[in-house]
Amino acid sequence: MQQTVKYFTERGSTVFISTVDASKAFDRICHVKLIDKLCDGNFPRCLICVLCNWYGKLISYVRWNGVLSDPFVVSQGVRQNGVLSPFLFNIYVDDLIKQLELELSGTGCHVSRVYIGAILYADDLLLLSAFISGLQHMLDISYLYG
Repeated sequence: MQQTVKYFTERGSTVFISTVDASKAFDRICHVKLIDKLCDGNFPRCLICVLCNWYGKLISYVRWNGVLSDPFVVSQGVRQNGVLSPFLFNIYVDDLIKQLELELSGTGCHVSRVYIGAILYADDLLLLSAFISGLQHMLDISYLYG
């Protein structure tokens, strides 16, 4: 991102950036939808099977005042600080990025011939645009979609 901003400012242009922090986003990933997205993305069958097995057997308990609740199934969320979690989150939100249609809508930025409209890491999303109106367009769509 720093290189993108530097590219524009060195040329006397502007770049508008909005940060979107999907707080608790890792907790809201539906396991069934995630597996569907992995299948649609032609990921290796062995990886999908491992994740189905791993996430399909999650149960949890609540302990309160020394009393343990009945077990309940955990059907959403990826592990906090898990090595695969940012990768799985990126796959899960890929449809949102596609929905924004950044390059086709004229939003985002071009650095030389490389298009940059969004930078995603874990649950942080940076939206970039050379125009404030383009940034507003991206935010409106991401709000409606998410």
